Amino acid sequence: MTMAKPSTTWHWLKTAFAVRSPEEPLTDSQQRLIHHLATEVVRRRLSVPALAALEMSRPLSYLGSQAMHFFQPMVSAFAGTAGYQDLAKIFERRDGVDLLAQAIEAAERESDSASPGEDRHPH
Repeated sequence: MTMAKPSTTWHWLKTAFAVRSPEEPLTDSQQRLIHHLATEVVRRRLSVPALAALEMSRPLSYLGSQAMHFFQPMVSAFAGTAGYQDLAKIFERRDGVDLLAQAIEAAERESDSASPGEDRHPH
C-alpha cells in the first residue's frame, strides 16, 4: 500500500470543498434568452415579484436545474426544448440567478428611461 505525499494530501484537503472558478461565458442563445425573459417580465410589470421569487429560490436554483433536466423528456413531448435546456444550464451556474436578476433590473431602468413622462402605475 502506497501512501500519498503529505503535500498532495494537504492540497486535496485545502481544495476539497472549494467553490469552482468563475463559470465559462454564456452562449449567444443563453444571452438572448436572459434578455428575452427580462424584457417580458418588465413588459408585464412583474419586476418586483420576479426579483423576489428569484431571490427566494436562489438556494434551490441548482436543484431546480437538475429537476428541469430530469423532466426534459416529458416537456419535449409538448414543446420545443432549446430554450428550456438553455434555462436549465443558466440555473446550473452559481451566478445564474444574479445574471437574470441583473438583466431584469437593467431592463427596468431602460424601460424607465425610455418613457420618463408616462405614468407607469395607472390608478
